[in-house]
Amino acid sequence: MAVGTVHARYGPVEDLGEVVTSVIIHNAVFGTNDQKENELYFVTNGYPAVFYALNLATMQVVDRHELPGLDAVWAMAVGSDKQVYFHGTQDCILYRYSPNQRQVRPLGKNPTGDAWVWDLKASQDGYIYGATWPNAKVFAYDVQRGRFEDFGRMADQPYARSICVTEERLYVGIGMSACLYSVHRNNRSKQEIAIPHRGQDGYVVSNIYVYQQNIFVQMNRSLYFVIDSVSGRILQSFPAEHSISPPSPDQPDLVYFKHGTLLYVYDLSRHDIRSLSSDVRLPKAPLVGAFWIRPPQTLSATCSARSEWVLFGLTQNGEWFIYDPLSSMCEVAQVNVHPRGLVIQALESGANGYLYLGGYHGGLSIYAPSAEKVVGRVPTFPQTEGIGRLDEHMYMGTYRNANIYRLDPSKGLGKDNPAWMFAVGARQDRPFAFASGDGKVFIGTVPEYGLLGGALTVYDPDADRRTTYPDIIKDQSIISLVYRQGKVYGATSIYGGLGSLPRADAAKVFIWDASTETLLAETVPDLPDIDMPPKAIGELRFGPDGKLWGATYRTIFVMDPKTL
Repeated sequence: MAVGTVHARYGPVEDLGEVVTSVIIHNAVFGTNDQKENELYFVTNGYPAVFYALNLATMQVVDRHELPGLDAVWAMAVGSDKQVYFHGTQDCILYRYSPNQRQVRPLGKNPTGDAWVWDLKASQDGYIYGATWPNAKVFAYDVQRGRFEDFGRMADQPYARSICVTEERLYVGIGMSACLYSVHRNNRSKQEIAIPHRGQDGYVVSNIYVYQQNIFVQMNRSLYFVIDSVSGRILQSFPAEHSISPPSPDQPDLVYFKHGTLLYVYDLSRHDIRSLSSDVRLPKAPLVGAFWIRPPQTLSATCSARSEWVLFGLTQNGEWFIYDPLSSMCEVAQVNVHPRGLVIQALESGANGYLYLGGYHGGLSIYAPSAEKVVGRVPTFPQTEGIGRLDEHMYMGTYRNANIYRLDPSKGLGKDNPAWMFAVGARQDRPFAFASGDGKVFIGTVPEYGLLGGALTVYDPDADRRTTYPDIIKDQSIISLVYRQGKVYGATSIYGGLGSLPRADAAKVFIWDASTETLLAETVPDLPDIDMPPKAIGELRFGPDGKLWGATYRTIFVMDPKTL
Protein backbone atom coordinates (compact mmCIF):
# COMPACT_ATOMS: atom_id res chain seq x y z
CA MET A 1 0.00 0.00 0.00
CA ALA A 2 1.31 3.44 -0.89
CA VAL A 3 -0.10 6.89 -0.30
CA GLY A 4 1.42 10.03 -1.73
CA THR A 5 1.01 13.55 -2.96
CA VAL A 6 0.35 13.93 -6.66
CA HIS A 7 1.69 17.02 -8.41
CA ALA A 8 -0.08 17.55 -11.72
CA ARG A 9 -0.34 20.34 -14.23
CA TYR A 10 -3.42 20.96 -16.28
CA GLY A 11 -4.32 23.36 -19.05
CA PRO A 12 -6.95 26.06 -18.72
CA VAL A 13 -10.54 25.01 -18.11
CA GLU A 14 -12.70 25.27 -21.23
CA ASP A 15 -16.45 25.86 -20.93
CA LEU A 16 -18.28 23.53 -23.31
CA GLY A 17 -21.69 25.04 -22.58
CA GLU A 18 -24.88 23.40 -21.43
CA VAL A 19 -24.41 19.83 -22.64
CA VAL A 20 -27.25 18.09 -20.77
CA THR A 21 -30.48 20.08 -21.00
CA SER A 22 -34.05 19.28 -20.07
CA VAL A 23 -37.30 20.70 -18.73
CA ILE A 24 -37.73 19.29 -15.22
CA ILE A 25 -40.47 20.52 -12.89
CA HIS A 26 -41.12 19.21 -9.38
CA ASN A 27 -44.25 21.15 -8.43
CA ALA A 28 -46.84 23.52 -9.84
CA VAL A 29 -49.55 25.66 -8.22
CA PHE A 30 -52.63 27.46 -9.49
CA GLY A 31 -53.55 31.06 -8.72
CA THR A 32 -55.45 34.16 -9.85
CA ASN A 33 -54.18 37.72 -10.24
CA ASP A 34 -56.11 40.96 -9.61
CA GLN A 35 -57.39 40.91 -13.19
CA LYS A 36 -59.01 37.56 -12.33
CA GLU A 37 -56.77 35.80 -14.82
CA ASN A 38 -56.00 32.18 -14.00
CA GLU A 39 -52.29 31.43 -13.91
CA LEU A 40 -50.01 28.48 -13.34
CA TYR A 41 -46.72 28.89 -11.44
CA PHE A 42 -43.78 26.50 -11.54
CA VAL A 43 -39.97 26.36 -11.42
CA THR A 44 -37.71 24.53 -13.85
CA ASN A 45 -34.48 22.90 -12.66
CA GLY A 46 -31.12 24.30 -13.70
CA TYR A 47 -28.25 26.56 -12.68
CA PRO A 48 -29.96 28.76 -11.92
CA ALA A 49 -33.51 27.49 -11.63
CA VAL A 50 -36.18 29.61 -13.34
CA PHE A 51 -39.61 30.66 -12.02
CA TYR A 52 -42.43 30.89 -14.59
CA ALA A 53 -45.96 32.28 -14.66
CA LEU A 54 -48.23 30.80 -17.35
CA ASN A 55 -51.56 32.32 -18.41
CA LEU A 56 -54.05 29.45 -18.45
CA ALA A 57 -56.39 31.13 -20.92
CA THR A 58 -53.74 31.56 -23.62
CA MET A 59 -51.19 28.94 -22.45
CA GLN A 60 -48.48 31.57 -22.87
CA VAL A 61 -45.67 32.41 -20.45
CA VAL A 62 -46.35 35.88 -19.01
CA ASP A 63 -43.43 36.17 -16.59
CA ARG A 64 -40.04 34.60 -15.96
CA HIS A 65 -37.41 35.06 -13.22
CA GLU A 66 -34.03 33.40 -12.84
CA LEU A 67 -33.36 32.32 -9.24
CA PRO A 68 -29.64 32.68 -8.43
CA GLY A 69 -28.53 30.22 -5.75
CA LEU A 70 -31.31 27.71 -6.48
CA ASP A 71 -31.14 24.66 -8.73
CA ALA A 72 -34.50 23.04 -7.88
CA VAL A 73 -37.76 23.82 -6.09
CA TRP A 74 -40.02 21.10 -4.68
CA ALA A 75 -42.11 23.24 -2.33
CA MET A 76 -44.70 25.75 -3.60
CA ALA A 77 -48.02 27.11 -2.31
CA VAL A 78 -50.45 29.94 -3.05
CA GLY A 79 -51.32 31.82 0.14
CA SER A 80 -54.63 33.26 1.24
CA ASP A 81 -53.24 36.62 0.02
CA LYS A 82 -53.00 35.16 -3.53
CA GLN A 83 -49.21 35.47 -3.45
CA VAL A 84 -47.04 32.53 -4.52
CA TYR A 85 -44.64 31.14 -1.90
CA PHE A 86 -41.77 28.79 -2.69
CA HIS A 87 -38.64 27.36 -1.09
CA GLY A 88 -35.62 25.67 -2.63
CA THR A 89 -33.13 23.09 -1.42
CA GLN A 90 -29.96 25.11 -0.86
CA ASP A 91 -30.27 28.53 0.78
CA CYS A 92 -32.88 28.17 3.61
CA ILE A 93 -34.82 31.13 2.15
CA LEU A 94 -38.58 31.37 1.70
CA TYR A 95 -39.52 33.40 -1.40
CA ARG A 96 -42.70 35.21 -2.42
CA TYR A 97 -43.88 36.03 -5.93
CA SER A 98 -46.43 38.77 -6.57
CA PRO A 99 -48.67 37.98 -9.58
CA ASN A 100 -49.65 41.66 -9.80
CA GLN A 101 -46.26 43.32 -9.40
CA ARG A 102 -44.46 40.49 -11.22
CA GLN A 103 -41.70 40.43 -8.63
CA VAL A 104 -39.88 37.72 -6.65
CA ARG A 105 -38.85 38.72 -3.16
CA PRO A 106 -36.89 36.81 -0.47
CA LEU A 107 -38.69 36.77 2.89
CA GLY A 108 -35.81 35.53 5.02
CA LYS A 109 -34.44 32.23 6.24
CA ASN A 110 -36.77 29.66 7.69
CA PRO A 111 -36.04 29.09 11.41
CA THR A 112 -35.39 25.34 11.28
CA GLY A 113 -31.82 25.53 10.00
CA ASP A 114 -32.75 23.01 7.29
CA ALA A 115 -32.03 24.26 3.78
CA TRP A 116 -34.10 21.61 1.98
CA VAL A 117 -37.86 22.12 2.14
CA TRP A 118 -39.88 19.32 0.57
CA ASP A 119 -43.38 20.70 0.83
CA LEU A 120 -45.30 23.92 1.48
CA LYS A 121 -49.02 24.26 2.15
CA ALA A 122 -51.16 27.34 2.84
CA SER A 123 -54.01 27.74 5.32
CA GLN A 124 -57.07 29.86 4.64
CA ASP A 125 -56.28 32.09 7.62
CA GLY A 126 -52.94 33.40 6.40
CA TYR A 127 -50.19 30.90 7.26
CA ILE A 128 -47.68 29.00 5.15
CA TYR A 129 -46.40 25.70 6.56
CA GLY A 130 -43.20 23.96 5.45
CA ALA A 131 -41.78 20.47 5.92
CA THR A 132 -37.99 19.96 5.91
CA TRP A 133 -35.03 17.61 5.58
CA PRO A 134 -32.69 16.42 7.15
CA ASN A 135 -34.18 17.06 10.60
CA ALA A 136 -37.87 16.39 9.88
CA LYS A 137 -39.00 19.81 11.08
CA VAL A 138 -42.06 21.94 10.41
CA PHE A 139 -42.18 25.74 10.33
CA ALA A 140 -44.89 28.33 9.84
CA TYR A 141 -44.82 31.76 8.20
CA ASP A 142 -47.41 34.39 9.16
CA VAL A 143 -48.32 36.14 5.91
CA GLN A 144 -49.71 39.27 7.57
CA ARG A 145 -47.02 39.77 10.23
CA GLY A 146 -44.10 38.49 8.21
CA ARG A 147 -42.94 36.24 11.05
CA PHE A 148 -41.55 32.70 11.13
CA GLU A 149 -42.24 30.10 13.80
CA ASP A 150 -40.40 26.81 14.32
CA PHE A 151 -42.67 23.89 15.24
CA GLY A 152 -39.62 21.71 15.93
CA ARG A 153 -38.87 18.13 14.98
CA MET A 154 -41.82 15.92 14.16
CA ALA A 155 -39.88 12.68 14.64
CA ASP A 156 -36.38 11.36 15.23
CA GLN A 157 -36.02 10.77 11.51
CA PRO A 158 -34.60 12.80 8.61
CA TYR A 159 -37.65 13.43 6.40
CA ALA A 160 -40.70 15.55 6.99
CA ARG A 161 -41.53 14.82 3.36
CA SER A 162 -45.11 16.05 3.01
CA ILE A 163 -47.61 18.30 4.74
CA CYS A 164 -51.31 19.11 4.50
CA VAL A 165 -53.27 21.77 6.40
CA THR A 166 -56.94 21.93 7.39
CA GLU A 167 -58.80 24.46 9.54
CA GLU A 168 -57.61 22.85 12.79
CA ARG A 169 -54.80 20.46 11.95
CA LEU A 170 -51.57 19.80 10.15
CA TYR A 171 -50.89 16.37 8.71
CA VAL A 172 -47.16 15.61 8.40
CA GLY A 173 -45.71 12.67 6.49
CA ILE A 174 -42.45 11.21 7.81
CA GLY A 175 -39.68 8.93 6.47
CA MET A 176 -37.59 6.89 6.09
CA SER A 177 -39.52 4.69 8.52
CA ALA A 178 -42.97 5.79 7.49
CA CYS A 179 -45.38 7.42 9.90
CA LEU A 180 -48.10 10.07 9.75
CA TYR A 181 -48.81 12.68 12.42
CA SER A 182 -51.77 14.91 13.04
CA VAL A 183 -50.71 18.15 14.76
CA HIS A 184 -53.16 20.64 16.28
CA ARG A 185 -52.32 24.03 14.80
CA ASN A 186 -52.96 25.98 18.02
CA ASN A 187 -51.78 23.85 20.95
CA ARG A 188 -49.44 21.69 18.82
CA SER A 189 -50.62 18.47 20.42
CA LYS A 190 -49.55 15.59 18.21
CA GLN A 191 -51.03 12.19 17.60
CA GLU A 192 -49.99 9.43 15.26
CA ILE A 193 -52.35 8.06 12.64
CA ALA A 194 -52.04 4.37 11.79
CA ILE A 195 -50.95 3.80 8.19
CA PRO A 196 -49.72 0.81 6.16
CA HIS A 197 -45.94 0.25 6.32
CA ARG A 198 -45.77 2.21 9.56
CA GLY A 199 -42.25 2.05 10.98
CA GLN A 200 -40.87 0.03 8.07
CA ASP A 201 -37.46 1.14 6.82
CA GLY A 202 -37.37 2.45 3.27
CA TYR A 203 -40.89 3.94 3.31
CA VAL A 204 -41.84 7.61 3.33
CA VAL A 205 -45.16 9.45 3.17
CA SER A 206 -44.58 11.50 0.02
CA ASN A 207 -47.97 13.23 -0.42
CA ILE A 208 -51.02 14.01 1.72
CA TYR A 209 -54.43 15.33 0.68
CA VAL A 210 -57.58 15.68 2.77
CA TYR A 211 -60.88 15.66 0.85
CA GLN A 212 -64.13 15.52 2.82
CA GLN A 213 -63.24 13.19 5.73
CA ASN A 214 -60.80 11.15 3.66
CA ILE A 215 -57.01 11.33 4.06
CA PHE A 216 -55.15 10.40 0.89
CA VAL A 217 -51.67 9.20 1.91
CA GLN A 218 -49.10 8.40 -0.76
CA MET A 219 -46.24 6.02 -0.01
CA ASN A 220 -42.92 6.37 -1.86
CA ARG A 221 -44.45 8.49 -4.63
CA SER A 222 -46.28 5.45 -5.99
CA LEU A 223 -49.16 3.97 -3.95
CA TYR A 224 -52.00 5.90 -2.31
CA PHE A 225 -54.01 4.71 0.69
CA VAL A 226 -57.35 6.32 1.51
CA ILE A 227 -58.00 6.52 5.26
CA ASP A 228 -61.19 7.53 7.03
CA SER A 229 -60.13 10.40 9.31
CA VAL A 230 -62.79 9.50 11.91
CA SER A 231 -62.56 5.71 12.15
CA GLY A 232 -58.98 5.30 10.89
CA ARG A 233 -60.19 2.54 8.57
CA ILE A 234 -58.40 2.04 5.24
CA LEU A 235 -61.04 2.51 2.59
CA GLN A 236 -59.11 1.95 -0.62
CA SER A 237 -55.67 1.92 -2.24
CA PHE A 238 -54.49 2.70 -5.77
CA PRO A 239 -51.26 3.41 -7.67
CA ALA A 240 -50.70 6.96 -8.88
CA GLU A 241 -47.69 9.05 -9.84
CA HIS A 242 -47.26 11.92 -7.45
CA SER A 243 -50.17 14.43 -7.56
CA ILE A 244 -53.91 13.86 -7.62
CA SER A 245 -56.58 16.40 -8.45
CA PRO A 246 -58.88 18.25 -6.05
CA PRO A 247 -62.55 17.26 -6.28
CA SER A 248 -64.33 18.34 -9.44
CA PRO A 249 -66.34 21.60 -9.06
CA ASP A 250 -69.16 20.02 -11.10
CA GLN A 251 -69.02 16.64 -9.34
CA PRO A 252 -67.52 17.18 -5.86
CA ASP A 253 -67.33 13.45 -5.12
CA LEU A 254 -64.88 12.81 -7.97
CA VAL A 255 -61.07 13.01 -7.72
CA TYR A 256 -58.88 12.32 -10.76
CA PHE A 257 -55.43 10.78 -10.92
CA LYS A 258 -52.95 9.46 -13.49
CA HIS A 259 -51.16 6.12 -13.60
CA GLY A 260 -48.93 5.37 -16.56
CA THR A 261 -50.58 7.02 -19.55
CA LEU A 262 -54.16 6.46 -18.37
CA LEU A 263 -56.52 8.72 -16.42
CA TYR A 264 -58.64 7.39 -13.55
CA VAL A 265 -61.42 8.74 -11.36
CA TYR A 266 -61.97 8.03 -7.66
CA ASP A 267 -65.49 8.31 -6.22
CA LEU A 268 -65.40 9.71 -2.67
CA SER A 269 -68.96 8.58 -1.92
CA ARG A 270 -68.55 4.96 -3.00
CA HIS A 271 -64.75 4.61 -2.72
CA ASP A 272 -64.48 2.88 -6.05
CA ILE A 273 -62.16 3.53 -8.97
CA ARG A 274 -62.76 3.42 -12.70
CA SER A 275 -60.50 4.07 -15.63
CA LEU A 276 -61.55 6.51 -18.30
CA SER A 277 -61.61 5.80 -22.00
CA SER A 278 -58.46 4.15 -23.33
CA ASP A 279 -58.58 6.79 -26.07
CA VAL A 280 -57.41 9.27 -23.42
CA ARG A 281 -53.62 8.85 -23.50
CA LEU A 282 -51.54 11.08 -21.25
CA PRO A 283 -47.77 11.69 -21.12
CA LYS A 284 -45.76 9.06 -19.21
CA ALA A 285 -44.01 11.51 -16.87
CA PRO A 286 -45.29 11.92 -13.27
CA LEU A 287 -48.02 14.46 -12.63
CA VAL A 288 -46.75 17.43 -10.60
CA GLY A 289 -49.97 19.46 -10.52
CA ALA A 290 -53.66 18.99 -11.37
CA PHE A 291 -56.31 21.75 -11.21
CA TRP A 292 -59.79 22.61 -12.42
CA ILE A 293 -59.88 25.60 -14.77
CA ARG A 294 -62.22 27.28 -17.21
CA PRO A 295 -61.71 26.00 -20.78
CA PRO A 296 -58.82 27.95 -22.38
CA GLN A 297 -59.23 30.02 -25.52
CA THR A 298 -56.56 27.99 -27.27
CA LEU A 299 -58.21 24.55 -27.23
CA SER A 300 -58.15 22.94 -30.66
CA ALA A 301 -61.35 22.25 -32.58
CA THR A 302 -60.93 18.52 -31.93
CA CYS A 303 -61.02 19.18 -28.18
CA SER A 304 -63.83 21.71 -27.97
CA ALA A 305 -64.90 21.76 -24.34
CA ARG A 306 -68.50 21.08 -23.35
CA SER A 307 -67.84 21.28 -19.61
CA GLU A 308 -67.86 24.46 -17.55
CA TRP A 309 -64.70 23.15 -15.87
CA VAL A 310 -61.90 21.11 -17.41
CA LEU A 311 -59.05 19.25 -15.73
CA PHE A 312 -55.60 20.72 -16.33
CA GLY A 313 -52.50 18.68 -15.52
CA LEU A 314 -48.77 19.39 -15.76
CA THR A 315 -46.09 16.68 -15.82
CA GLN A 316 -42.54 16.63 -14.56
CA ASN A 317 -41.21 17.11 -18.10
CA GLY A 318 -43.40 20.13 -18.86
CA GLU A 319 -46.14 18.43 -20.86
CA TRP A 320 -49.63 19.69 -20.11
CA PHE A 321 -53.00 18.12 -20.77
CA ILE A 322 -56.60 19.30 -20.62
CA TYR A 323 -59.40 16.77 -20.13
CA ASP A 324 -63.09 17.53 -20.61
CA PRO A 325 -65.22 15.17 -18.46
CA LEU A 326 -68.35 15.68 -20.56
CA SER A 327 -66.92 15.08 -24.02
CA SER A 328 -64.09 12.80 -22.82
CA MET A 329 -61.79 14.73 -25.14
CA CYS A 330 -58.20 15.37 -24.19
CA GLU A 331 -55.54 17.70 -25.58
CA VAL A 332 -51.82 17.30 -24.86
CA ALA A 333 -49.04 19.80 -25.56
CA GLN A 334 -45.66 21.00 -24.30
CA VAL A 335 -45.34 24.11 -22.18
CA ASN A 336 -43.36 26.79 -24.02
CA VAL A 337 -40.24 27.10 -21.85
CA HIS A 338 -36.58 26.66 -22.70
CA PRO A 339 -34.72 23.53 -21.51
CA ARG A 340 -32.15 24.34 -18.85
CA GLY A 341 -28.59 23.12 -18.45
CA LEU A 342 -28.35 20.51 -15.69
CA VAL A 343 -25.58 19.33 -13.42
CA ILE A 344 -23.79 16.33 -14.94
CA GLN A 345 -24.45 13.27 -12.78
CA ALA A 346 -22.75 10.56 -14.86
CA LEU A 347 -20.10 10.56 -17.61
CA GLU A 348 -18.50 7.78 -19.68
CA SER A 349 -16.71 7.47 -23.00
CA GLY A 350 -17.87 5.11 -25.74
CA ALA A 351 -15.99 2.98 -28.25
CA ASN A 352 -16.78 5.60 -30.91
CA GLY A 353 -14.98 8.32 -28.95
CA TYR A 354 -18.21 10.04 -27.96
CA LEU A 355 -18.98 11.08 -24.40
CA TYR A 356 -22.25 9.92 -22.84
CA LEU A 357 -23.58 12.19 -20.09
CA GLY A 358 -26.54 11.94 -17.74
CA GLY A 359 -28.01 14.92 -15.87
CA TYR A 360 -29.09 15.37 -12.28
CA HIS A 361 -32.86 14.75 -12.13
CA GLY A 362 -32.89 13.68 -15.79
CA GLY A 363 -31.71 14.14 -19.35
CA LEU A 364 -29.16 12.24 -21.46
CA SER A 365 -26.75 13.70 -24.03
CA ILE A 366 -24.09 12.45 -26.44
CA TYR A 367 -21.15 14.79 -27.02
CA ALA A 368 -18.62 14.49 -29.85
CA PRO A 369 -15.28 15.98 -28.65
CA SER A 370 -13.82 16.00 -32.15
CA ALA A 371 -16.68 18.11 -33.47
CA GLU A 372 -17.10 19.99 -30.17
CA LYS A 373 -20.88 19.64 -30.24
CA VAL A 374 -23.78 17.63 -28.85
CA VAL A 375 -24.86 15.02 -31.40
CA GLY A 376 -27.81 13.53 -29.53
CA ARG A 377 -30.21 14.32 -26.68
CA VAL A 378 -32.95 12.51 -24.78
CA PRO A 379 -34.30 15.30 -22.54
CA THR A 380 -36.87 13.09 -20.80
CA PHE A 381 -34.47 10.27 -19.90
CA PRO A 382 -34.46 9.39 -16.16
CA GLN A 383 -31.70 10.50 -13.82
CA THR A 384 -28.60 8.49 -14.71
CA GLU A 385 -26.42 7.48 -11.77
CA GLY A 386 -23.79 5.47 -13.66
CA ILE A 387 -22.82 4.53 -17.22
CA GLY A 388 -20.91 1.46 -18.43
CA ARG A 389 -19.78 -0.04 -21.70
CA LEU A 390 -19.63 -3.55 -23.13
CA ASP A 391 -18.20 -3.72 -26.64
CA GLU A 392 -20.05 -1.08 -28.68
CA HIS A 393 -23.11 -0.87 -26.40
CA MET A 394 -23.55 1.64 -23.59
CA TYR A 395 -25.41 0.75 -20.39
CA MET A 396 -27.15 3.36 -18.24
CA GLY A 397 -28.26 2.79 -14.66
CA THR A 398 -31.07 5.09 -13.58
CA TYR A 399 -32.76 6.21 -10.38
CA ARG A 400 -35.30 5.13 -9.10
CA ASN A 401 -35.62 1.34 -8.76
CA ALA A 402 -32.19 0.75 -10.32
CA ASN A 403 -33.43 0.43 -13.89
CA ILE A 404 -30.87 -0.60 -16.52
CA TYR A 405 -31.02 0.63 -20.12
CA ARG A 406 -28.90 -0.26 -23.15
CA LEU A 407 -28.01 2.16 -25.93
CA ASP A 408 -26.92 1.05 -29.39
CA PRO A 409 -24.73 3.86 -30.83
CA SER A 410 -25.15 2.49 -34.36
CA LYS A 411 -28.85 3.38 -34.23
CA GLY A 412 -30.51 6.74 -33.85
CA LEU A 413 -31.88 7.83 -30.51
CA GLY A 414 -35.57 7.10 -30.30
CA LYS A 415 -38.39 5.43 -28.45
CA ASP A 416 -36.48 2.18 -27.82
CA ASN A 417 -32.93 3.45 -27.91
CA PRO A 418 -31.87 3.49 -25.13
CA ALA A 419 -33.94 0.35 -24.53
CA TRP A 420 -35.06 -0.67 -21.06
CA MET A 421 -33.46 -4.00 -20.12
CA PHE A 422 -34.39 -4.76 -16.51
CA ALA A 423 -34.69 -3.48 -12.97
CA VAL A 424 -32.09 -4.80 -10.53
CA GLY A 425 -34.65 -5.50 -7.80
CA ALA A 426 -33.56 -6.55 -4.29
CA ARG A 427 -34.68 -3.09 -3.07
CA GLN A 428 -31.85 -1.40 -4.95
CA ASP A 429 -32.24 2.18 -6.16
CA ARG A 430 -29.10 3.77 -7.63
CA PRO A 431 -26.75 1.94 -10.04
CA PHE A 432 -23.54 3.94 -9.62
CA ALA A 433 -20.86 1.41 -10.61
CA PHE A 434 -20.29 -0.45 -13.90
CA ALA A 435 -17.56 -2.74 -15.21
CA SER A 436 -17.43 -5.26 -18.05
CA GLY A 437 -15.44 -8.38 -18.96
CA ASP A 438 -15.89 -11.98 -20.11
CA GLY A 439 -18.88 -10.78 -22.14
CA LYS A 440 -20.72 -9.68 -18.99
CA VAL A 441 -21.74 -6.42 -17.37
CA PHE A 442 -21.16 -5.97 -13.64
CA ILE A 443 -23.31 -3.41 -11.81
CA GLY A 444 -22.89 -2.05 -8.29
CA THR A 445 -25.80 -0.37 -6.56
CA VAL A 446 -26.96 1.68 -3.58
CA PRO A 447 -30.20 0.55 -1.88
CA GLU A 448 -33.51 2.34 -1.48
CA TYR A 449 -34.11 5.22 0.92
CA GLY A 450 -33.63 4.28 4.54
CA LEU A 451 -31.90 0.96 3.79
CA LEU A 452 -28.35 -0.37 4.08
CA GLY A 453 -26.75 -2.99 1.88
CA GLY A 454 -25.98 -2.57 -1.80
CA ALA A 455 -25.77 -5.32 -4.39
CA LEU A 456 -23.62 -6.68 -7.19
CA THR A 457 -25.52 -7.66 -10.32
CA VAL A 458 -23.98 -9.80 -13.08
CA TYR A 459 -25.68 -9.52 -16.50
CA ASP A 460 -24.95 -11.75 -19.48
CA PRO A 461 -26.52 -10.03 -22.53
CA ASP A 462 -25.93 -12.98 -24.89
CA ALA A 463 -27.94 -15.29 -22.65
CA ASP A 464 -30.16 -12.44 -21.42
CA ARG A 465 -29.53 -13.72 -17.90
CA ARG A 466 -28.80 -11.77 -14.76
CA THR A 467 -28.06 -12.62 -11.16
CA THR A 468 -28.13 -10.16 -8.27
CA TYR A 469 -26.06 -10.73 -5.12
CA PRO A 470 -27.37 -8.48 -2.31
CA ASP A 471 -25.24 -7.21 0.55
CA ILE A 472 -22.02 -9.02 -0.37
CA ILE A 473 -20.18 -6.46 1.78
CA LYS A 474 -22.33 -6.29 4.89
CA ASP A 475 -24.36 -3.05 5.19
CA GLN A 476 -22.30 -1.28 2.50
CA SER A 477 -23.09 0.10 -0.94
CA ILE A 478 -21.03 -0.72 -4.03
CA ILE A 479 -19.95 2.51 -5.73
CA SER A 480 -16.97 1.53 -7.91
CA LEU A 481 -16.06 -1.52 -10.03
CA VAL A 482 -13.23 -2.45 -12.36
CA TYR A 483 -12.59 -5.74 -14.20
CA ARG A 484 -9.21 -7.39 -14.79
CA GLN A 485 -8.23 -10.96 -15.79
CA GLY A 486 -11.32 -12.77 -14.60
CA LYS A 487 -11.77 -10.78 -11.41
CA VAL A 488 -13.93 -7.82 -10.48
CA TYR A 489 -12.42 -5.35 -8.03
CA GLY A 490 -14.93 -3.25 -6.13
CA ALA A 491 -15.05 -0.39 -3.64
CA THR A 492 -17.77 0.51 -1.19
CA SER A 493 -19.40 3.24 0.84
CA ILE A 494 -20.59 2.79 4.41
CA TYR A 495 -23.64 4.87 3.50
CA GLY A 496 -26.85 3.41 2.16
CA GLY A 497 -30.00 4.99 0.82
CA LEU A 498 -30.73 8.52 1.96
CA GLY A 499 -32.15 8.56 5.46
CA SER A 500 -30.27 5.46 6.63
CA LEU A 501 -27.61 5.45 9.34
CA PRO A 502 -24.32 3.61 8.71
CA ARG A 503 -23.41 0.57 10.81
CA ALA A 504 -19.94 -0.05 9.38
CA ASP A 505 -16.96 2.10 10.36
CA ALA A 506 -14.92 1.97 7.15
CA ALA A 507 -15.31 1.44 3.42
CA LYS A 508 -13.71 -1.60 1.81
CA VAL A 509 -12.03 -2.86 -1.33
CA PHE A 510 -13.08 -6.36 -2.43
CA ILE A 511 -12.36 -8.98 -5.09
CA TRP A 512 -15.09 -10.97 -6.85
CA ASP A 513 -14.36 -14.04 -8.96
CA ALA A 514 -16.17 -13.52 -12.27
CA SER A 515 -16.24 -17.21 -13.24
CA THR A 516 -17.40 -18.74 -9.94
CA GLU A 517 -19.30 -15.60 -8.91
CA THR A 518 -17.98 -15.72 -5.38
CA LEU A 519 -16.35 -13.22 -3.04
CA LEU A 520 -12.61 -13.85 -2.79
CA ALA A 521 -11.45 -11.09 -0.44
CA GLU A 522 -12.41 -7.87 1.30
CA THR A 523 -10.24 -5.40 3.16
CA VAL A 524 -10.16 -1.90 4.62
CA PRO A 525 -7.28 -0.05 2.94
CA ASP A 526 -4.55 0.91 5.39
CA LEU A 527 -4.12 4.62 4.84
CA PRO A 528 -1.73 5.84 7.57
CA ASP A 529 -1.58 9.43 6.38
CA ILE A 530 -5.28 10.21 6.82
CA ASP A 531 -6.81 10.83 10.24
CA MET A 532 -9.90 8.64 9.87
CA PRO A 533 -10.88 5.40 8.15
CA PRO A 534 -12.29 5.96 4.64
CA LYS A 535 -16.08 6.29 4.67
CA ALA A 536 -16.38 5.91 0.89
CA ILE A 537 -13.93 4.90 -1.84
CA GLY A 538 -15.19 6.70 -4.88
CA GLU A 539 -13.12 5.26 -7.71
CA LEU A 540 -10.89 2.30 -8.60
CA ARG A 541 -8.74 2.00 -11.72
CA PHE A 542 -5.79 -0.10 -12.84
CA GLY A 543 -2.73 1.90 -13.77
CA PRO A 544 -0.12 1.13 -16.43
CA ASP A 545 2.00 -0.32 -13.62
CA GLY A 546 -0.56 -3.09 -13.07
CA LYS A 547 -1.39 -1.71 -9.62
CA LEU A 548 -4.89 -0.92 -8.37
CA TRP A 549 -5.34 2.80 -7.79
CA GLY A 550 -8.10 4.28 -5.63
CA ALA A 551 -9.37 7.64 -4.47
CA THR A 552 -10.99 8.71 -1.21
CA TYR A 553 -11.34 12.11 0.42
CA ARG A 554 -8.60 14.00 -1.41
CA THR A 555 -6.30 11.00 -1.05
CA ILE A 556 -5.01 8.80 -3.87
CA PHE A 557 -3.69 5.38 -2.88
CA VAL A 558 -2.27 2.37 -4.69
CA MET A 559 -2.59 -1.33 -3.83
CA ASP A 560 -0.94 -4.47 -5.17
CA PRO A 561 -3.84 -6.67 -6.34
CA LYS A 562 -1.72 -9.81 -5.76
CA THR A 563 -1.53 -9.15 -2.03
CA LEU A 564 -4.92 -7.54 -1.50
